[in-house]
Order: sequence, then structure tokens, then C-alpha cells
Amino acid sequence: MTDIWFIFGSLAMDPDLLKEIENVDPSFQRIGMITQEVVPVSPDKDPDVHWVTNPAAGYLDEGDTTRVRQVLRDKFAKPYGDQAPIISLYPAGKICQLWNTAEGGLRRSVKGFHACYSKACVAAPLNNRPSVRLLVAMGACILDSQLCALFQAYAPGQGDDVVQEFGFAPQSLGADPEWAALQAFATHTMDPEDTSRTELFSSSAWDCGCLEYFIFYFSFKRAAN
Repeated sequence: MTDIWFIFGSLAMDPDLLKEIENVDPSFQRIGMITQEVVPVSPDKDPDVHWVTNPAAGYLDEGDTTRVRQVLRDKFAKPYGDQAPIISLYPAGKICQLWNTAEGGLRRSVKGFHACYSKACVAAPLNNRPSVRLLVAMGACILDSQLCALFQAYAPGQGDDVVQEFGFAPQSLGADPEWAALQAFATHTMDPEDTSRTELFSSSAWDCGCLEYFIFYFSFKRAAN
């Protein structure tokens, strides 16, 4: 998931990158899909049966999806050289799906996240272009409200392992301007008056309530959506 976090962090930094997607104008053929879940209860009882609809199911076009992946690789990642994550089909497919099912919401949410980023840069000025680790962490904050709250309310000894996984050293956070920028970004995106995340996740493209969380949560047990 590092690559999709990086993509959303990059969009928050520079919403004009959406123009690169617009130039491809990828297709996505929507279909109707209903999934039946049969859940065993006990040997002496009938299983529970649930029907789950996926209103954003569809088929990706090979050519368009490949072109989107190449755009994400060349326009988003390539400027960062070998520090950038490898761009897989997953973010390319998700962008194709969002573009066709919720283009307006995607544009509005990216604009809102950019406003949060701009406020964060005022609160914690960065002397250089944001690093890959910061863009990845920002994207993770966008897609994972639990992780965003962890970064916002971080205290020494609480979540040190997660902080380290994102490339930040707990012992020197006070002197790290990117950490200050990340906390400010997390704070602004968690502001109840900011509707960017609600706008993004109001799309049916996030199927069956399966969120993009980093740490295990109850609904994640439904591994096959």
C-alpha cells in the first residue's frame, strides 16, 4: 500500500497532478455485482447467509490502466528517483475506478487535502521539497483515519514502532521539521470542519466498507470482498 499512500500524498502536495490523470481520461466499465457470504455458525445450525452489493464494481481497461500506471510512475514517482516506491497496478486501478465513479468528489477532496497541506507548511515550514517518507505518511493519513489520529496525538512510547516504520526517529522528532509538518497535516485533516476525507470516502469505490487501514480492525476479517 506504500504506493497508493505516496500517490495521495503527492496529490495533496500538488493537486495539479490530477491533470495528468485527466489527460489519460481512463475508462472503467461498471457492472452490477452481488456477493453471497455463507458464514458457518455451528455444526448443528444453518449458516448465516448475507448478500453484499458492490455498486462500484467494474472492469478495468488494460490499455488505460497501464497508461495511468505509467503516468503515476513517470509524473509522480520518477522525480524522486530510486527513493520513490514502485508503482503497482493497485493505485492505477483505484484511480481509474474513482475517476469514473466519483471524479467530482476526488477533485474536491484533493483540493481540500491540499489546503490542509498548505496550512501545515505555514505551521512547519519545509526548506526543501517534501521527502518520499513525508508524502507516504501524508497519504496514509488521508486514507487511514486511525493512523492519522495516532500521528496527531503521538506521545513518546505510544506508537513508536509505527512512527519508525514510516521513517521517523522517535528520539529526534522534536528537531525534525517533516514530523512537525506531518502532525500539522494530521491535525488539519482531523478537523471536524474539514470534509475532505468524508468527500473522498463517500464514493462507492471503497467497496463493502473495507477501509484502507494500516492496523487491523474488525471489518478487515472479511478478507474476500
